[in-house]
Amino acid sequence: MRETTHRVAGRGALVGRGALVGLGVGLVVAAIWVDSALKGHGLDTILHSFAMILVPFPLGAVLAKLARLPRWGAVTPAGPVAGGFLAPALLVFVPDPRVHGFPEPLLGGVYVLAGVAGYAAVTWVISTDGVLWPRIAVAGLLVAFPLVSAQLRDPVGDWYRTRGFERLGVPLLAPEVPGHRLSRVEIFTGSTGVTGFADEDGDGPSIRLAYRRGRMDAPNGNWSEITVFVRPGSAATPAAACASPYPSGVWGSEGEPCRAVAGDRWVRRAPATMVGVFARQGDALIQIESVQASEAELLALLPTMRPVSAAFLAGV
Repeated sequence: MRETTHRVAGRGALVGRGALVGLGVGLVVAAIWVDSALKGHGLDTILHSFAMILVPFPLGAVLAKLARLPRWGAVTPAGPVAGGFLAPALLVFVPDPRVHGFPEPLLGGVYVLAGVAGYAAVTWVISTDGVLWPRIAVAGLLVAFPLVSAQLRDPVGDWYRTRGFERLGVPLLAPEVPGHRLSRVEIFTGSTGVTGFADEDGDGPSIRLAYRRGRMDAPNGNWSEITVFVRPGSAATPAAACASPYPSGVWGSEGEPCRAVAGDRWVRRAPATMVGVFARQGDALIQIESVQASEAELLALLPTMRPVSAAFLAGV
């Protein structure tokens, strides 16, 4: 009994050393990813990605040797591979910071967790001796977890998106656009996506709905796109929204001045033939814009705005 306890304690200590190696590797990988996030995942994202893939191999080799892991030469390639499979599998169960409004660099913690779990599991499988079936079971879990998470990606993502729409504080409305299909729905939380704090322009949260007809490359010129922004009614008056369309800086300062039409509805035209209409619908501020549709067509969409469910929007 004492011998068994001693053997189990020895294996636990060995796995703990492997986890410490994974912690060191995971912290470095997370730091690389956070640096990329703070830079807005710009042009050097490819360099960051290569670094995240390549750095764990030499770093893990040095740390595994310093930790005196048995068979550290086998742990060296297996550890980064295990962590590389676990990280995207774990990210499936983490909400999108752009939707839920928390600082994106916090996602770096996923890479730390993947490193710790990956190296601990690999150490158990490769470096420990004794009964074979527990090692086979751990290896099976390493393979099964990414496969299971891949099957759950869509339902988990839809669940998180549904919660995101519910907590956004924006009325859930959508128009009926004849001949068009709702092809894309996006959440704008009013944050930068990097720091998680409200943006300096004070745009605030909104829901963007994109309706499309035909294909842009269609020879018959049947292509049409109509974009709808739904914002809280407290964000601005229709007149103010027309003077400074959402999001800030997209329309620019050129074009025709805003023009009022009946019912506190406002119309604006941009130099590139963009037409936008602005109005209040209940507790919502509505902005509808298009290059292809006419002013009359856009104004006709306002009375068709209807409440929709968060699940409906998340499923688009």
